[in-house]
Amino acid sequence: MKNRTRLAALGAALTLGAAVICGSSLWSEKTKEERGGAWSEDRPTLYFWYADQNLEEFVDSAAQAFGEREGVRVIPVLVSGSGYLEAVNEASLRSGQLPDVYLLGHDSLEKAYLAGLAARDRKSVV
Repeated sequence: MKNRTRLAALGAALTLGAAVICGSSLWSEKTKEERGGAWSEDRPTLYFWYADQNLEEFVDSAAQAFGEREGVRVIPVLVSGSGYLEAVNEASLRSGQLPDVYLLGHDSLEKAYLAGLAARDRKSVV
């Protein structure tokens, strides 16, 4: 059951990443050099952060499949489990390479919400 929940969370995170890319108005017609040279292959890049090393094979294969299907490059980034949420927060505040999508367990959701790293879905509010 725990793996099923993780898979569902990963699928939701990758879907959210696709929505971010598709809905983003930040992606403009830049030259290859501005987007990162030949490495970019004219595709937007998503940085997907996760902390569970047991998911490494699955995340790699899911990132590749999602990237091919959606025309984006997904770069999985395995971040140390201790202080994971703090690393996400620090990167979003001060780093140039912040996560576009990150996987978070339910036990850290309230802390992420209070830190401003997660938001409540306003459509489901009654």
